[in-house]
Amino acid sequence: MSNFSTIATLFLLVAIAATNAFSVSTPSALRSSTDLRMTVLSYGGKKKDFKAGSPLKNACANLGVKPKYSCKK
Repeated sequence: MSNFSTIATLFLLVAIAATNAFSVSTPSALRSSTDLRMTVLSYGGKKKDFKAGSPLKNACANLGVKPKYSCKK
């Protein structure tokens, strides 16, 4: 019976240790405002950071670039 209790205890310890082995967690306390995705654009020696999702038209205008648009079909 001693051999069975040793094996059962070992199995229980392995099961407890492996409980969090496959769970993915990113606590919000570890996240900071620096995790925001920023895009760096440069033109003519100027560099600026832009938030992800900001319109490219506005970003180019801030750098002094005037893109040509053609909406003809």
